[in-house]
Amino acid sequence: MSKRYEPKNFPRLKGLSGISDSLLQDHFKLYEGYVKNVNELGAELEKIAKSGKAKGTNPETKRISNHWVELHNDGHPPGFRPIVVMDCWEHAFVPDYKATERPKYIEAWFRNVDWRACEARLIK
Repeated sequence: MSKRYEPKNFPRLKGLSGISDSLLQDHFKLYEGYVKNVNELGAELEKIAKSGKAKGTNPETKRISNHWVELHNDGHPPGFRPIVVMDCWEHAFVPDYKATERPKYIEAWFRNVDWRACEARLIK
């Protein structure tokens, strides 16, 4: 079973000088949506892996894992095979969206994931 993440609460951030509680609430909603999407992605990948053909991506454990790679050329785990990759840097979405519309880009990305291609990467 893939790990389920729960959004954390940040009550200490409310009432800070220089940032409105309303703006914080907007960011918390985006964060909650991200956590929901990560959980959905994990569930979809787990379904694919349970097909019995999956080798997984971790060469040691044969399990699926989630990685954050901050720079395109740095921080890639050796030996791992990507199943699905989301590029959230502005250069990935600004041609189609405003710089402030990353959430719209992420929603479109999830609507367009080719799960069969992800499954094919697992089966290889």
